[in-house]
Amino acid sequence: MALLAYIELVTILGSRFLYPAQFSTGVIKLVIAMFTKFGTLSFVSFLPLLWVTVLQRKLFYPSALAALGFSAILLGRFNISTEMLPLASLMPWTAVSLVSVYQVEGPYTAIGMVSIALTGIFGVQSALRAIDKQDL
Repeated sequence: MALLAYIELVTILGSRFLYPAQFSTGVIKLVIAMFTKFGTLSFVSFLPLLWVTVLQRKLFYPSALAALGFSAILLGRFNISTEMLPLASLMPWTAVSLVSVYQVEGPYTAIGMVSIALTGIFGVQSALRAIDKQDL
């Protein structure tokens, strides 16, 4: 959370210095709302990575590859066309940007939020189950 607050602060200060004529409290509210929503939803959509990490106690390569794959999908969100909205709202890593950055209207927001929530629940439950099965 501290990193998220730092990023928001730097973005707000940067926009204040770069665009003083357009800077207002509306810009501050927009930046804080968008970054907070994006950061929180990204965290929830990456919770299955916790499960992969718990399963791989001795090897970090599967965890790193899963993180790389999730990040690649998350970065691909910037190239979403309107024809791909139904599929993009079903995939939690692209739904994060649809809900927080693009702020699409209609059923895609609800579908995206459900997709992100189910992914987070799956990640936490799977990680807890994997921790219980381990002999520590």
